[in-house]
Amino acid sequence: MKRVLLSFLCVVMIITAMLTVSATENKVTLQSSHTDVSVGDTVTFTVSVNGADNAKSAAVSVAFPDNFEFVSAEWLKEGLMSHYDTQTHKGIFAYSSAGDMNGDMFRFALKLKTADKNPQNVSINLQYRDADTQILNETVEKSVTAAATENSLNSYFTVRFETNGGSKVKTVTVDKNDVVAEPEAPTKEGYKFDGWYTDSTL
Repeated sequence: MKRVLLSFLCVVMIITAMLTVSATENKVTLQSSHTDVSVGDTVTFTVSVNGADNAKSAAVSVAFPDNFEFVSAEWLKEGLMSHYDTQTHKGIFAYSSAGDMNGDMFRFALKLKTADKNPQNVSINLQYRDADTQILNETVEKSVTAAATENSLNSYFTVRFETNGGSKVKTVTVDKNDVVAEPEAPTKEGYKFDGWYTDSTL
């Protein structure tokens, strides 16, 4: 009886492990045309889906570092509606009824403005729905090396503002000989902002 019970528990554990692996398996992939890009280069990213159930609508959200600039985006399937907002970097797609949304689904392109010694992560979130039922909700990312070219080393400059614990100020990129516009003054409780300086010893 003990052997039968032990065998049964082993089978249950194996089935549970299989279900866990299946549930966490990624269905969305993000591929890039290049993994090493130089300043001025454009890299294309393709979003593909495999093994998803039929869905009626899709929503995508793209996130990328400030040293990239948006170039273009397009849905790769024909449907009742397809749209992408270049300001929010979010898009929607819909069929008239639930259909197959597997395969290459979405493509977008980014241009590298400035180099960075650290790998740059570009990510997307893709969601599928069939009426009120969520079919898919996955976030994936792709790492890209942002290298400088000989000509670009002195063409672009990245200006970062250190607020010493105050509210964050967005990093800006400027061309050589351009003037940086003064950003909005940061705030910090108990302190008054007196101005910006370049001497790190102050």
